Amino acid sequence: MYSISFLVIVGMILQWLLMRSRRRIESKVRKTDVMNSIYRSILSAESFEQSIYLTIREFKNHFSFTRVNVTLFDFENNTFIPYGITGKESVGILKNAPVFPLEEFGSLPVLKQHKPCLVQDVSQKELLSASDRDLMERENIHSYFLCPLIGKGELIGSLNFSSDLTHAFSREMISFCEEVANGIAISLNQYNLQEKIKTINEALARKEKDITDSINYAKRIQQAMLPSREQIQSCIPDSFVLFKPKDIVSGDFYFFRKVKGAIFIACADCTGHGVPGALMSMICFEILEEAVSQNADPSQILEQLNKRIKMSLQQSDSYDSSRDGMDIALCNIDVNNHIIKFAGANRPFWIIRSGQRVVEEIKGTKKAIGGFTDENQHFDTHWIKLRPGDTFYLATDGYGDTFGGKRKKKLTTRRFKELLVRVQDKTIQEQERYLDDFINDWKGDAQQVDDILVIGVRL
Repeated sequence: MYSISFLVIVGMILQWLLMRSRRRIESKVRKTDVMNSIYRSILSAESFEQSIYLTIREFKNHFSFTRVNVTLFDFENNTFIPYGITGKESVGILKNAPVFPLEEFGSLPVLKQHKPCLVQDVSQKELLSASDRDLMERENIHSYFLCPLIGKGELIGSLNFSSDLTHAFSREMISFCEEVANGIAISLNQYNLQEKIKTINEALARKEKDITDSINYAKRIQQAMLPSREQIQSCIPDSFVLFKPKDIVSGDFYFFRKVKGAIFIACADCTGHGVPGALMSMICFEILEEAVSQNADPSQILEQLNKRIKMSLQQSDSYDSSRDGMDIALCNIDVNNHIIKFAGANRPFWIIRSGQRVVEEIKGTKKAIGGFTDENQHFDTHWIKLRPGDTFYLATDGYGDTFGGKRKKKLTTRRFKELLVRVQDKTIQEQERYLDDFINDWKGDAQQVDDILVIGVRL
């Protein structure tokens, strides 16, 4: 049997062990609560400065440090900036201190090795700079601990703690501070990345605005080049031009001129769209205008166009030569006699006779203007006699190539023709509105893939 005194001693030992275990558990719970509070502050912060302020505030609310601050290093400019809250401030305001030279940060050589700097008794530290010694005396600092902030393997700053007590930092506290420093380093990297992304996005937005402004100005130039709707309808009242560029400017263009009693109208599709297509369209427009002023035969006009464009773009049979060109449908209209002379380069002439429900197609020559086409290529002219109520159409391939519908498929040329037959009981202006509404509904939220140009004329 054990003696009573022995049992009492065992009981006291067990009670001491229990109290010690409970204190450790309470300490760990308290530090876990503080850590969670700090991490919540970091995650909820709207800026890096705010995350620093909230982190420092949490430390000062839970621990008796004389000073807590974060130092950021700028090795490119050899400077550092301390952010901190002094113990004298009851509420605490983040203060952006003046920039200091790096040589005044005495613990930097240690931190550069990605190691913490611990001084448990300042009085025992021999090498202190004048500024550090003045700070220690002014703030009554007797021990301090600096945790390096490492981001992507590089030193970016330090999390700094100081106390008015010697040996204020236990092994457990050091481990805790290092863990918080890792969290701040992650936060700093995230905010730096966000700032870089923000800066890049702002630069891209400025560039985009400059480019868009330039393209919008180019649109004004292109629109000034194109004939006005009023100009066309003054000569051909029953007509429409449905023009829907894919981008701000277009590679498609329409042409109208009245020369010596003849009316020339054309529907053209230059290589590309957007800015490249628009540049091509302006070159081709000017050459077409010159050719029309010199010749009345559509086939000869296209032959002249072909030669001039190949010459302007210095096109040859060499491998690196430009292959840009144009598809076009060109008509010379004799309004008084209802006769049309048509020539096409890869584009057809469509006509729906009055009272009929079928599209008659007159194909153009299967060669483009410019590009791979031979310099001496011949283009055929077709004569078409119109009767009252007949309607003819010129179009680029953009309308039929538009993706949409329930299955996001191409409309196709066949369906486009069926659509033209369907609108024959409408006026020419109603046809334009119907075709415009239909293609918008068909496309839906799908991206327009090409410029759209449709010309309709009823004589």
